[in-house]
Amino acid sequence: MAKKLDTLQRIEIAEGVEIQLHLAGPMPRGVAFAIDCLVKAAILIVGSIGCGLIGFICSVLFGWNLGSGLGTGLMIAIAFGLEFVYSIVFEASRWSATPGKRIVGLKVVRTSGAPISWHQSVVRTMLRVVDWLPFFGVTGIITGLCNDRFQRLGDLAADTLVIYAEPGKPKVVASGGDGIAPFRPGASLTREDQGAIVQYADRFREWPARRAEELAEHLRGLTRVEGQEGVSRIVGMAQWIRGEG
Repeated sequence: MAKKLDTLQRIEIAEGVEIQLHLAGPMPRGVAFAIDCLVKAAILIVGSIGCGLIGFICSVLFGWNLGSGLGTGLMIAIAFGLEFVYSIVFEASRWSATPGKRIVGLKVVRTSGAPISWHQSVVRTMLRVVDWLPFFGVTGIITGLCNDRFQRLGDLAADTLVIYAEPGKPKVVASGGDGIAPFRPGASLTREDQGAIVQYADRFREWPARRAEELAEHLRGLTRVEGQEGVSRIVGMAQWIRGEG
């Protein structure tokens, strides 16, 4: 059971290419959730005071009905934003984590180890409503315990994982270091594309420079540059796929 709650797993992103991800179990995720609840509660308290003041001022200037309605509407908007927009924005950001997850040392990634997209962040956040049913997240917890990667329904639908950010950065097994800065592709990559890019980055130092540049030409539509710059950009993409940015 301990292995089930917190584990290091190898995940294949393409034939012959594996990454290691330190998956987060229910306990650290629960702590992160509790911290986020406290953060949102603090924001809600401050927001309610602000909305009350705005409602009062508008009531004095324009009448009770308008002031009361405006104050209530603003509170509803803040509550909705905290429930949904909060997670979507933070998890799709460069940190890939809400404040609670960052404090605990977790982040959300694709199953390939790469940062998640806005679409994936929206899907996993919206399905949290289903994961919470019938109460206290029972559905999400049971679903997570029934699969090796502890993916709740939202994670399964969005193809995402929650992992440790440190030292859980995705590491490609037997990869060759390159020291090139990560570069985010300008287009969506399939699992096959990601695997090919990672394989190229692991082997390009074994080839003559001209050969490496020649192979990089096949990805010019993605890199938009040529020659040695194209080689560097492909390697940078591999770093981004590995989550080393």
